[in-house]
Amino acid sequence: VLGKSLRAGLTTSCGCAQRDAVIRRNKTHGQHGTKEYRVWKHIKGRCFCITDAAYQNYGGRGIGMWPAWVDDFEAFLAGVGLCPSPDLTLDRIDNSRGYEPGNTRWAKRRVQNRNTRRNILVRVGENEMVLKDACSKLGLNYGTVADRVRRGYSAEDALYGRRSGITAGGSQD
Repeated sequence: VLGKSLRAGLTTSCGCAQRDAVIRRNKTHGQHGTKEYRVWKHIKGRCFCITDAAYQNYGGRGIGMWPAWVDDFEAFLAGVGLCPSPDLTLDRIDNSRGYEPGNTRWAKRRVQNRNTRRNILVRVGENEMVLKDACSKLGLNYGTVADRVRRGYSAEDALYGRRSGITAGGSQD
């Protein structure tokens, strides 16, 4: 800045005030590079970017993100909270719904593995559970039971070794 500009009152700063104003204006949440920020970016990719490798399993089947979270990381962070432990990842409680308030939680990988579309849900007594957990509870070999399901048994019949519609002699009911 020219000295005469300062003396004449045409400028009030040497340039550092403008630089500081630009920094203040452009500073957002300060969370770039955090786990939560990376999760937010990955969710947006798989929900909205057709070239993302996971798009077909998310955006391609209608899974989206709460509109207020799409362009506002701070709103997303307020909704999901900070990740309480490094071994947790963000999970959708109901896999048929998107990333939205009330449908997300920080969960361990084991919990997430029990919460996927490929899992088979069965009823054991009064409880609905994943087939693998049912096998553990009943002391059954998961591979055997899963093979029965692949061969056409209902999940419940596979657990108990029955074939729907076929009697012990092999004839149709």
